[in-house]
Amino acid sequence: MNNVYHDMISGNVAQTEPVFGKNQVENNAGGYVFETSIWTTLDRFLIIGSESPTYYVSEQKLTTDNLQNFFKCLNSDYKRTIDRMVEFNQTGRAMKVNTIIFTLAVIIGSKDIGNDVRQYAYSQMNKILNIPTHLFMFLEYVKTMRGWGRSLRRNVGNWYLEKNIDQLIYHLYKYKNRHGWTHKDVLKMAHPKTDSKLLNYIFASITGTVNKEALSQLLDEEVDQKRFLQFFTGYNFSEVVGDDINKAIDLIKQYNFPREIVPTQFLKNPDMWDALMHNNMPMTALIRNLGNMSSCGYISKLSDGAKKVCDQLRDEEAIKRSRVHPINIIAAYVVYTNGMGFKGSNTWEVNPSVVRALMDAFYASFGNVPVTNKKHFVALDISGSMTMGNVGGYPFLHPFEAVAVMAMALVRNEPEVEVYAFADRLTDLK
Repeated sequence: MNNVYHDMISGNVAQTEPVFGKNQVENNAGGYVFETSIWTTLDRFLIIGSESPTYYVSEQKLTTDNLQNFFKCLNSDYKRTIDRMVEFNQTGRAMKVNTIIFTLAVIIGSKDIGNDVRQYAYSQMNKILNIPTHLFMFLEYVKTMRGWGRSLRRNVGNWYLEKNIDQLIYHLYKYKNRHGWTHKDVLKMAHPKTDSKLLNYIFASITGTVNKEALSQLLDEEVDQKRFLQFFTGYNFSEVVGDDINKAIDLIKQYNFPREIVPTQFLKNPDMWDALMHNNMPMTALIRNLGNMSSCGYISKLSDGAKKVCDQLRDEEAIKRSRVHPINIIAAYVVYTNGMGFKGSNTWEVNPSVVRALMDAFYASFGNVPVTNKKHFVALDISGSMTMGNVGGYPFLHPFEAVAVMAMALVRNEPEVEVYAFADRLTDLK
């Protein structure tokens, strides 16, 4: 005899109805799904962010919902929440660091956050704000929430003082301004206190309060001269080199100066790019500038420049050190193979050798994704909604491409993975 009651509650249930006896909740599309924990939702927010809307939800609602969940995590276990932010930043798991910086700013800037939570966040600040770009972004977020109090001044000042001196000098001339902030703006607000004559002079020269007597004393200290000259030359690079590109090339090779300080007119010269590659350009900067290097002829077909670039793109240790995310490399691949920028008017001839090296770098970057050694069942949404919008602020990268990338990383890294696709039915992708 047929079990009518069993069929009614456990048979083919419509997606718009919950399965009887299961812990399901209604999602934004009107269907019923299994509820995730607040910690899983936090992980998704920190990794993916909410800069782009989904097919069913605007970025405003997506951000509001995630912030409400973020506060639940803080109230449940603030150390676990902040440690998760630090972990995702340091291991490169987040597609972009913007979301982690934003959540840090929410903790520091919100009036509803307890002092213990805020102080713990301050203690981890240097582990999240790795470079001045991050610091300036953080301050821009905080500015909309609160003013400069004593704790903020002290901890921002410590951001400068706790850096390794050589690393700090590099940061000062590489990232002079971002997000509407400059080091001059920040230093005038923070007033970092130090006994280092070198740092005091550097800070004074940036804020425009140079003391000539202090400079004279500094130059008498032989141990500091090299560092001082490196800072002064890098920070005032355009004025130091003028129109002399040969002098600029020599100084870049001598001090390993980054692309950011090079005057724009020099970047049209292949010799300048060769100088920037002399000490191995950072991986993120390299993949972002492939179009510029092609348009000026530096990485034309069979050129020495192309070989240097391809060798570095295939350097697995460099990729590991950079912690570059697979999504960022595939984004660079899409832009470069397009032969023209998605913004501006720059065009270039695509070098097939560079394209192949980019794909090798893409697969090598899967090594930056942590391995869990768990069993994974992955279902990829291939419905029409996955062709709409973009991912992570990349206007040329669609959701269906991003999920394919992440599925590839799992298949490459994990021992047991089954991948299916679904729209109106479930299909084994084998």
